[in-house]
Amino acid sequence: MSTALAMAAVTVVLKSRLENRLAAADVQSSIGPVLVTAVPPDQVQAGAAEPSQLNLYLHHVTTNPAWRNEGHPLRDGQGRRVSLAPLALDLQYLVTAFGVETYAAEILLGLAITEFHEHPLLDPASVGQVLHRTPPDPTVPTAVVASRLEQQGEALRICPVVVATEEMSRLWTALGAQYRATAAYLVGPLLITPEDDAASALPVRSPSSDPSMMTVLTVRDVVRAPTGLERPDPGAPVEATDHVLVRGEGLTDGDVTVMIGCDALTATARRPGGLVVDLGTASGLRPGPVTAQVIAGPVSRSNVVLFDVRPTIAPALTGTTLTCTVHPPVGRTQRAVLLLNEYGATPGAVPRAYTFAASEGNGAAGTAQTSVSVPFDVSAAAPGTYVVRLDVDGVSTVPGTDAQGRFATPVVTVG
Repeated sequence: MSTALAMAAVTVVLKSRLENRLAAADVQSSIGPVLVTAVPPDQVQAGAAEPSQLNLYLHHVTTNPAWRNEGHPLRDGQGRRVSLAPLALDLQYLVTAFGVETYAAEILLGLAITEFHEHPLLDPASVGQVLHRTPPDPTVPTAVVASRLEQQGEALRICPVVVATEEMSRLWTALGAQYRATAAYLVGPLLITPEDDAASALPVRSPSSDPSMMTVLTVRDVVRAPTGLERPDPGAPVEATDHVLVRGEGLTDGDVTVMIGCDALTATARRPGGLVVDLGTASGLRPGPVTAQVIAGPVSRSNVVLFDVRPTIAPALTGTTLTCTVHPPVGRTQRAVLLLNEYGATPGAVPRAYTFAASEGNGAAGTAQTSVSVPFDVSAAAPGTYVVRLDVDGVSTVPGTDAQGRFATPVVTVG
């Protein structure tokens, strides 16, 4: 984790982000020279003879509520320190634009807001690039460069903050400066390692058989398992016929059962840090968000995580009824929605798009709890050819593409 000087390192990285954004946008060609600073607003020299300026100011520091109790208790029954909880902080910044030319303030603030919106994380790689650049930035103290901010395990997130008008007025009055166009942000959590030493226990000579000392099962996520030895792609859609990799800690030790929804499945393979499961063997699988949990023995259970199972469809149009044959089957209480997007629209025209909800029961017959054929009334759709998608509980099918990279399958022609 980071040293106490990492707070200054966060400001250095944010300031560098803003400088790079302004340079990439070439604002100097439109509004003249621009400075990026990190000083209190009352110290900004704003005037007709001064260049336009974008200022970053750390105005408030609070403890991070999510990390506040991490690492407790800090001392044992004899009062000895046994653990070092990190000091977790949230940093609140003001980004203020001082413009000389007309519209300069709006241009600068717009670029700053866009930068933090498009890149809301301070990940270790980008932090290391800024702090350990070659050649070194002479304005950044060596101790700040060595603050180990890039070694923090959790990435810092940049979040916009809404500040009420009255509160903003009081803030600028306290700063003793004239108000300028300003955006507020919260950056955190910043995790600072305490410098005190803690008591260290002797190493374990032999493992205990106490069930309470068993390895804790933790499921982190579920991703599509690749067919070869390549790394799994967390962004690849998971379908009901896929193998998935249940990733986490303590999952590959001993006999375990993987619960996918209500189905108890056996892992088909074990990989470092995870278990491979064949979704095709799950009889009760439904499209949409699905739960996953790992069970070892009678009492040891992991946490429960959600992953999306995307349906696959074969649409068929009869008159004004479009029926989607779905795999896996849709539950009668699930929310099924048909999505139509016009394919091959006239150049210059806005492509038509329609949304149709399935009727109650999603086409399930009698007392059946699932349906493999979901009908939709598409009489309200204008004549034309449409790309068909089905959304079940917020998880949509993925359409195929043509040679030009356009979504093109499956399609139906209405009218």
